Amino acid sequence: MKARETIEINLLGKDYEIDKNKLLYVLSALENKEITNCTKNQISELMTKYDLFDENFLKHINKL
Repeated sequence: MKARETIEINLLGKDYEIDKNKLLYVLSALENKEITNCTKNQISELMTKYDLFDENFLKHINKL
C-alpha cells in the first residue's frame, strides 16, 4: 500500500490539502493516459487546462 502523499493547493486565500494519488487519478482519466508522477507546476498546468481550480472540486476530491 502506498503512503498517503499530499499536495497543498491555495485557492482564493484558502489552502486545501489534497491526496496527490487521487488527484493524479483524476488527471490521468482526463488526459486519457496514466500519470504516475509530476511536479506541482505540471499539476497546476493540468488543473488549469481542465478548469479544476474550483472550490467544490477541491473540497470533495479526497472523498474519491
